[in-house]
Amino acid sequence: MNHFTFTILIFLISGMSGLNAALAGNLQDEPPRGHLWGYIFGDLYWKVAGENAEWGQAEYMQTDKNMFAGKLRRLYFGYNYRMSDQFSSSLLLEANPGTLMPNGAYGTIIKQGYLQWNIPYNLLYNPSVRVGLIPTPVFAFPERTWGYRSIEKEILDSRGIGQSVDQGVSYSANFDRAGNYGVTLMAGNGSGTRPAGDSHLEYYTSFFARLFDRRFSVEVMTDYKYLGDGNNFGIVRGFFAWEAENWMLGAEIAQNYNSVSGNSGHTDIEPLLISLFSSITLHGISDKLRAFVRYDLFNPDRDYSDDKVYPDNFPDDLQYVYDQHLLIAGLHFAPHERVHIKPNVYINRYDDKRPDPVNRKTDIVPRTTLYFLF
Repeated sequence: MNHFTFTILIFLISGMSGLNAALAGNLQDEPPRGHLWGYIFGDLYWKVAGENAEWGQAEYMQTDKNMFAGKLRRLYFGYNYRMSDQFSSSLLLEANPGTLMPNGAYGTIIKQGYLQWNIPYNLLYNPSVRVGLIPTPVFAFPERTWGYRSIEKEILDSRGIGQSVDQGVSYSANFDRAGNYGVTLMAGNGSGTRPAGDSHLEYYTSFFARLFDRRFSVEVMTDYKYLGDGNNFGIVRGFFAWEAENWMLGAEIAQNYNSVSGNSGHTDIEPLLISLFSSITLHGISDKLRAFVRYDLFNPDRDYSDDKVYPDNFPDDLQYVYDQHLLIAGLHFAPHERVHIKPNVYINRYDDKRPDPVNRKTDIVPRTTLYFLF
């Protein structure tokens, strides 16, 4: 896509929507109101097996064996302000181990900051436009269904592929009144929470459907950016889930495409990611107790070969050598609707794809996760 295409997108989602809104006339608004909210989660963990390879994106890949510590992995503080029936705004601050200040203390970043316009009438149902630092559809649908972000990120997110927010504009709407079918279209800088580093835009699409009394969900998501100099980045992801009253089963498969160049030449890198997860309420023990399990397969380059040369500006080639198999299982106890305790075990196994494999020890981390909201 080019700037002309982006201009057409802006015209469609903003200009025509604005015309429809103007034709709708003034609606009776409720008084403005604001809402402060937040949550914190972290773990008490012990890495009983594995090693520190000093590369990779998984949670404990760069943690030393026998490390026993507490770790706050996310602190959120948000404010939502409803101006009227049509307009609202949102501001979200985040602190995590990746936002440390020079002295090593937790720092804070602006995670989200956007204006939302709920358009009263349009060709579709419940249309809305967001402008600013806004959530992308890359991780959102599977993460909501998985429901255990405090345990592990969505698989693309956990492997550092794609981004949860971007600076741009998005349009979302439903194809039916009940909200069983919908779409999100978005264009952004492709720089996440950072200022734009180039003039190439990133384009996101998401189409979803909820069938069988909304128990079965399916989504297809795409993400594309031209990086310049013949380099490209893209993601195609499919997601399926069945949600019953007391249990849930989900599956996700994603293909990432990277066409990159460096001093050693041009290379195509194609990570493949598969995630299967489930949770169930253990009524036989307590209505406040659930069990969950998840398995992730991460193949960092499905076109890997032992003689393949990766660009010089990419990290250590070892990260492409090992397929990784992640298993997480645990229990979820909620003594209060805003307090959640989750003892679980995190196991990440490595398979060397080279003709003469070098064994890397499996990471095994028992931990107790605490998640509370305010």
